[in-house]
Amino acid sequence: MNKKKSLAIIVTIIIVAGISVGLLFIFMQPPGGGNGNGSITGIPFVSTWNTTLTGSGSSNSNQVKLPLESSGTYYFKVDWGDGTQDIVTSWDQAETTYTYASEGVYTVNITGTIIGWSFNNDGDRLKLIDIKQWGSLRLGNSGGYFYGCENLEIIATDILDLTDTLSLRLAFTSCHNLKSDNLQNINEWDVSNVEDMSHMFQWTSFNQSIEGWDVSNVKDMSYMFDSTQAFNQDICNWDVSSVTDMSYMFSDADYFNQNIGNWDVSSVTDMSWMLFAASFFNQDIGDWDVSSVTDMSYMFFSADNFNQDIGDWDVSNVENMQYMFSGASSFDQDLGTWNVSQVYNMAVMFNGVTLSTANYDSLLLGWSSLTLQDEVNFNAGNSHCTSPGAPADARQHIVDTFSWTIYDGDGTHSP
Repeated sequence: MNKKKSLAIIVTIIIVAGISVGLLFIFMQPPGGGNGNGSITGIPFVSTWNTTLTGSGSSNSNQVKLPLESSGTYYFKVDWGDGTQDIVTSWDQAETTYTYASEGVYTVNITGTIIGWSFNNDGDRLKLIDIKQWGSLRLGNSGGYFYGCENLEIIATDILDLTDTLSLRLAFTSCHNLKSDNLQNINEWDVSNVEDMSHMFQWTSFNQSIEGWDVSNVKDMSYMFDSTQAFNQDICNWDVSSVTDMSYMFSDADYFNQNIGNWDVSSVTDMSWMLFAASFFNQDIGDWDVSSVTDMSYMFFSADNFNQDIGDWDVSNVENMQYMFSGASSFDQDLGTWNVSQVYNMAVMFNGVTLSTANYDSLLLGWSSLTLQDEVNFNAGNSHCTSPGAPADARQHIVDTFSWTIYDGDGTHSP
């Protein structure tokens, strides 16, 4: 059914001394722009849908349902690609779902005001197969915008309008079909207002340049590149000084190995799982200011190429180091000057790792001079210390004084 939006007309009855004397007509321009006859103009948001790609929570196999938000703002014309047009002004009106005469692939054009768009791993996420033009689409702030769009390719070359968007959380999570030539010109996106980029490219093959992004307001980068099977772009000049959470940031990012040693990470409190299974990563990050970090658990777990000098790190506020280097089979550095006095969990810390005798000796001698947490289980992997000698005595001092249980290449040492 074709629908057109005409100008709104307000009719007011004018009453003088109790007698109706006339009518006052007030003509109002509809929201979202338009010309004198009520038409909606602008650059269209152009997308392609395959109605047959149904899944849990989707509409029927001959339908498309737009993922509008209850908090969004809408006044747009939608051309469904079969000669039918509708006007949409509310997120929940019936016209946000369209039924085609037959199943198939259709190009949908949306023109006008559309602020708020989120699949969030639900609805017709599998049916959206292509974005040809961003047009006037504005995402809103709810996150999860294209989360779960497993069949989506984005060949649009215009710039997505991120005005007023503070969150890109889960923006493209699980967009498995994104190709190497997708998301062209993403480096030109203005992300300067964004505060949350968590999970943004998680479980994708994204690998476009984003080195020009202004991320100075971002606070959360957790899971941002988690399980990105291709990402290895230069982001060394990013200003990450506002970020507090980098947990899982490059977790299982197999190919990432860029120089991020000059990053200002002084605000970060959580680095847990940050480089878990980042198999290629082996960059110099020895100058990082990690003095605010409290959680380093699993940080280099299975990062089997990492072997950089991080002996000068200030870890005095870290409380959890469990599995920190477990499986990082190449790691062999001197951590004897680390202040681990606040760490209460070192379980499986160096499992599968063999520190040189010199480095393990230095660790035991340095740590034994500290006032440590009680009853910590410390796994030093396959490392051996000089025994008999001062390092072995230092190990025994830690066991006797602080009731630690230490597992290393020499056996189990317990109170």
